[in-house]
Amino acid sequence: MKLSAKKIKEAEAWVERNGLYPQACGALVKDFCKAMGISERTYTNWQKVSEFAEAITRARDVFRQTTVRTVENALVKRASGYEFTKERLEKASRKVVEYDPLTGKKVREYYGDPQPVAASRETIQVAPDVDAAKFVLTNMEPERWRQKQEIAAEVDIIRPIVVKSEEERQAVQDLRDSDL
Repeated sequence: MKLSAKKIKEAEAWVERNGLYPQACGALVKDFCKAMGISERTYTNWQKVSEFAEAITRARDVFRQTTVRTVENALVKRASGYEFTKERLEKASRKVVEYDPLTGKKVREYYGDPQPVAASRETIQVAPDVDAAKFVLTNMEPERWRQKQEIAAEVDIIRPIVVKSEEERQAVQDLRDSDL
């Protein structure tokens, strides 16, 4: 298959939606090749064309940014708590009886496909997740929200001084006197 501007745009759009290895998440090269209808050898050859390689790099960046934004939004939503409406459609099977049109006798009786009979809505509240909130706050406001406390204290360390001669004792005494 020949590489064209249209094929480059198609490949770029696919990678934006699905990602592409070697990212931490995303599709494998073989999946990309299958979707594009090319072999892995063709993909390797196309990588040597700067327009194609640049398009794939741009698309990987878009995929990464979109994924990060989506996960961040989900994390903030989970940390804050949320509610959603769940719709339930109740179905019931109805009894079907078939009659012979000529004789009027019952031919067979069965239960048909379930048919909708009633709909209901329920609002579900999801409580805030404390662990998600901690994660969000410690990463978004690290100066205000720390998991480790800083302890700032001055500690005076007293070390014994071993004096071997009268001259050393006098020198130590002179140092003590000068600090006072």
